[in-house]
Amino acid sequence: MCVQFGTYDELSQAHSPHASKKSPDDFEEGDIRRIIPRYSKENFPNVLKVVEEIQAIGEKHGASAGQATLAWLLAQGQDVIPIPGTRNVKVKRETFPSAAEKV
Repeated sequence: MCVQFGTYDELSQAHSPHASKKSPDDFEEGDIRRIIPRYSKENFPNVLKVVEEIQAIGEKHGASAGQATLAWLLAQGQDVIPIPGTRNVKVKRETFPSAAEKV
């Protein structure tokens, strides 16, 4: 049996933290995303496009972008175990109920 673990941070972190971000320069000093190629100035427009698509899917189903992301990961199969995390209690309460939802 092969079990895949993974944080869903890469997909979901885009939803609210990036909502006000228009470039990697908007990340706080010391934020690791400033040096990750995925968040480079050249690629950032692609990140924002994915964010908009995830938000649209969530809105279509009455869910947040984080809920839509978690529901998608959970739908990938029983061998995929998302490891969601947040420092924000409000976001945690908003996202975790999506475990029972199907988007």
